[in-house]
Amino acid sequence: MSVPSFLKFGFMGLMLLMGICVQVFAQEQKQYIIFDSTQSKTFTVYKRQLTPDRFWVCTTDYSACGILDANDRIVVPIRYHGLGLLHEGVLTACDSNNKYGYIDVNGRVIIPFYYKNTGDFGDRLAWVTDSTGAQYFIDHKGHRKFDAIYDACGAFNNGRSVVYKGNLRGYINRRGKVVIPLQYKEAASFKHNRARVLLGNEYLIINRNGKVKAHAGYWEPIPPL
Repeated sequence: MSVPSFLKFGFMGLMLLMGICVQVFAQEQKQYIIFDSTQSKTFTVYKRQLTPDRFWVCTTDYSACGILDANDRIVVPIRYHGLGLLHEGVLTACDSNNKYGYIDVNGRVIIPFYYKNTGDFGDRLAWVTDSTGAQYFIDHKGHRKFDAIYDACGAFNNGRSVVYKGNLRGYINRRGKVVIPLQYKEAASFKHNRARVLLGNEYLIINRNGKVKAHAGYWEPIPPL
């Protein structure tokens, strides 16, 4: 079976699956055969550990995802069209109606399946697009916190989210205010309160206020403050 074009990027690492960011290393990852509870149906899946006793699985044709326990028993049925990795205790999931919401590792629905797209939680916030097309950040209770109308928004880290509009990237804070202008060709998430960006043809390391702390190559580690 051929892989849909929107999944091919997954083979290189970070896969954007209809709004769900999932790390899948399909070319290197082992395949597992598991049985359903009736022992009458088998699934060939990729498998990735979420917690000591919970494992994310997805069929090798990427048609269905679920969660297993440490004994390979199915905890969350292998039926979701998309399933993210664990962030702040929840995973983004896509149901059979192509609606998105959030579940925990036991399959309990934490935020209902109401959205067209959902992003990972970071700093207790996640970027979503709802059924009307409105774009905003929500908290863990699904409460709308502030609008964020961009082409895309990354997960918050160190109080900053990368935002994308056209070919430019910048950063907003946890109130939705642009605190570092959209001026970069590339912009990574913050780590240790620093981030790597590409301004013109030069890679820089900036702090949370956008001030340049160092000049760096793409692969150079970001030092902590």
